[in-house]
Amino acid sequence: MNQAAFHAFYEQTSKKLWAYLLRICGEVEIAKDILQESYLRFLEKPPQKQDFPAMQGYLYTIATRLNLDRLKRHRRWQFRFC
Repeated sequence: MNQAAFHAFYEQTSKKLWAYLLRICGEVEIAKDILQESYLRFLEKPPQKQDFPAMQGYLYTIATRLNLDRLKRHRRWQFRFC
């Protein structure tokens, strides 16, 4: 994916992904961090299919898994120190 294509993809997806992340994690700073990390991982390992629905689904999968990993780490930390 070239820079122009990524920029267009980002413009089409970032606001909705941001709203989704804010809903599922409930904190602005965490949503910002996950949003940024999601796009970085998307660029590091792009999806095999290059059509918009597949790329968008892949991006949301990355974001959802990053949030789940964060929740797992948080729960382990709480369990150890309760």
